[in-house]
Amino acid sequence: MLLAEDVPSGLRAVDVFCRENYGLQLEVVERIKTIVAGPPAHVVAGLSRFVDAGARHIVLRIAAPGLDGQRDQLDRLADLLLAIREPVRSGG
Repeated sequence: MLLAEDVPSGLRAVDVFCRENYGLQLEVVERIKTIVAGPPAHVVAGLSRFVDAGARHIVLRIAAPGLDGQRDQLDRLADLLLAIREPVRSGG
């Protein structure tokens, strides 16, 4: 999972991450893991498929390099999840 400006740049960044961490190209990793990368709306749509199918928990591997990159992604993801949960809490 990676929040990025657009899908192509997100997938390029995930490819670099996969090569550096797994020694595998993105195309190989996609065969065994679901990859969601891109702008917030795209990531929400990708993750929503699992929720719509009944998932109650989702485990994410954040494909960002270094602790600072991971922390930035976690902060952005937390803000995104709070924003999409708010309508649920308010009944909307």
